[in-house]
Amino acid sequence: MVCNIRNNSYPSGIGIWIDLNNDNEFSSSEFVAASSPSYFPNGSFIMPSGVIGGLRLRVRSLPGGVPIATQACTYVTEQGNYYAETEDYYIFLSPSLNTPTFNELVYKIFPNPSNSTFTIEIDKNALIEVYDLVGKQIVKKNIITGTNTLDISSYENGVYFAKITNTENQTQTVKLIKE
Repeated sequence: MVCNIRNNSYPSGIGIWIDLNNDNEFSSSEFVAASSPSYFPNGSFIMPSGVIGGLRLRVRSLPGGVPIATQACTYVTEQGNYYAETEDYYIFLSPSLNTPTFNELVYKIFPNPSNSTFTIEIDKNALIEVYDLVGKQIVKKNIITGTNTLDISSYENGVYFAKITNTENQTQTVKLIKE
């Protein structure tokens, strides 16, 4: 993910935080990028694996300085008559559907699309979590080796993401379509 900010008035550094645990607080452990002061500061970072869904992202500019991890929610003093700026955004991270994160998990989900119930055949016990497009978890259920069912008949038609995590903490994500 790359964040570019344009600042025409004064060279500024930026700091970027992502609320990875969705606790509505930005901690220093969620500080993901910083850049040196520039008229065109930018930062890039790699998202931790397995992070999907809706998250809050905070971008903070600091004229003439570089925000540090502990400054996500603190008052930043005036710097040469210029003030720091803080903006929060809501981002949605969708999984890459064409790049598996591991090869050991063997499963089939069918029919896909489905009108209500999906059949899941899996080679190891696992946890399945289903998310809607805004990142809200709608189903969390343990599945066992063999054949299982996943019923989402009470939810609206649309696209969902199923995150499957086996007992070895390996994760695979698949797109589900409910018609």
